[in-house]
Amino acid sequence: MLLDIFTPDACLALLEQQRCTCMLGATPFVYDLLNLLEKQPADLSALRFFLCGGTTIPKKVARECQQRWH
Repeated sequence: MLLDIFTPDACLALLEQQRCTCMLGATPFVYDLLNLLEKQPADLSALRFFLCGGTTIPKKVARECQQRWH
């Protein structure tokens, strides 16, 4: 699935509805999704890989992703 423009709401809905197993995106997307998941829980149990680039991800944030998405 491709989004023309990233918005956390649209991305989260697609990830959950389509049971996506992999996501590619910029590192700020991780922060946006984590913030949204605090307000709006979603089932991302199908998500296995999140490849991101643009800047580094702090280990603390990477651990939070693992905890929330698995």
